[in-house]
Amino acid sequence: MTPGRTVDVLFQFIAEAAAKVSGFQVAVLNVVRGDYYEVVAVAGSAESEAALLGTTSTLTNLGRWESFGVDWGSWRFIEAGSYSFAADEPVWIPSEVPPPRSKDEWHPLDMLTDPEQPPSPSTRATVEMTRAAGPGAGRGERV
Repeated sequence: MTPGRTVDVLFQFIAEAAAKVSGFQVAVLNVVRGDYYEVVAVAGSAESEAALLGTTSTLTNLGRWESFGVDWGSWRFIEAGSYSFAADEPVWIPSEVPPPRSKDEWHPLDMLTDPEQPPSPSTRATVEMTRAAGPGAGRGERV
């Protein structure tokens, strides 16, 4: 296995683990590369992977996303309907979005984001999760 392929496998493992642990169906791993970020791994659905993997956007957009959320333990919770997309942003929205059955249930368009603080100005990554894992998936405990 080549070093580049090894990193891709690690990125995919992180995305899959984030989706599994969070209870979300889709997890995205973004890596900052200079003045933009790139989607380097997508776990959860072939449709979301096809739409997002390899796409890029500006750091301004990434910062905007962080401003939509509220602190939720070590994560930022971004409630469905509290955000908007910039014209130059890669976007995936599931084709079916059933409403939650109770106020304690995740909405399919709720998101969690984990902006990692960079060890140096040249590296940074975020993990984002969206689309709660089916009816009855509760918001659970903050981590």
